Amino acid sequence: MPLPDAVRTSILSRKWRYKWRRIPQLTLDQTLWKIHQISYFENIIRHILNRHEGQVKQFTLSIPYLEDFTYIRQLIGFLSENGIEHLILKFPIRGKPYKLPASFFKCVHLRHLSLEDCLISHPQAFKGFESLISLKLYNVTILSTLLGSLISHCPLLEQLVFLLPGNYHGVIEINAPKLKSLDFTGRVWFINLKTVPLLAQLSLAFRGGYFLESKHHYTRFFESFCALEHLHLDNHSLKVQEKYQLVFPFVLTVLKHLYLFDLYQSELYFVACALCLMRSSHIYNIWKSRFLLNHLVDNSGVPLALDNLDLEGSFGDTTFNNLSIIVIRSIRGTNPHMQLLKLLLAKSPALMRIIIEALTYEDYEILKSLIERSKFRCASPNAEVVLNY
Repeated sequence: MPLPDAVRTSILSRKWRYKWRRIPQLTLDQTLWKIHQISYFENIIRHILNRHEGQVKQFTLSIPYLEDFTYIRQLIGFLSENGIEHLILKFPIRGKPYKLPASFFKCVHLRHLSLEDCLISHPQAFKGFESLISLKLYNVTILSTLLGSLISHCPLLEQLVFLLPGNYHGVIEINAPKLKSLDFTGRVWFINLKTVPLLAQLSLAFRGGYFLESKHHYTRFFESFCALEHLHLDNHSLKVQEKYQLVFPFVLTVLKHLYLFDLYQSELYFVACALCLMRSSHIYNIWKSRFLLNHLVDNSGVPLALDNLDLEGSFGDTTFNNLSIIVIRSIRGTNPHMQLLKLLLAKSPALMRIIIEALTYEDYEILKSLIERSKFRCASPNAEVVLNY
């Protein structure tokens, strides 16, 4: 029940008069006020601070407009003293992010935490959130060293989501022995997953930068994974310089789902790297893949000219024995794209379904014609081919 409605129940009877004071879940968001009613928000905060009794297990604060954060400091102090376990704080976007007060780090019972558009600078005496299971940080300003320290002080952490603003030129080190899911978006030099033995789902979306610019870093990053089942990568996550041989000395033995986004041609050879990654894993699904393919390299790492492109020759020894579902979006009717499609069909004997989405209607007609004339040999007799535009 929305907080205003809960407070209004106090007029229903004498027994209900003070019931709202013990509500364990409170939500203060844009549904409570408009831009010209900011004073109303401050009155609500004062009312809660003065009247509420008992523990507050779950609290959500979403402020679209606010200049004076005086009451926010008092509110966070109130929550830290009343057993808060599930906390969501969304602050307004402004020139200088709001710095969380010291009382925030006294919320020792936190199990789920989500922060947006604020600044974290925890005190040296901070011992961590020992009960925290889920941590989500969106546009939160924090030093990379402090971020690593914060994560390492959450020994039960299972889910980590962070979208970082700006550029991080340092290394983010993650020690989280219970971590099962990691979702990162941002621009950073390197993420060192030092201790993540249970990591089963990894999503990386890099906004440019210099991540994984050598085979050495790439190997260090992936070779220690033993529980990874779901892997989401974009083009910057597959960043390997052309001078490095694209044969990876590791195998992702339990990987079941590989999501590849926006793989395109530039000075790097993202698609070749993606295919080598696929060759180094026992995947069941390639999902939501978008290939904009123009260049590849052969097994020695030498760039192949577009006119001489031979995917089957470069990856002829590759077989995706467990691959059952493929989705390719924004595919063109050009020679490199057709070679990629031909390779995946010819090397996937367990394929059950492939969904192909053409970029334009002309590409759709080209693909339709090739499929109808059986120009693609499919290793799986039971494969269903779905062509969309």
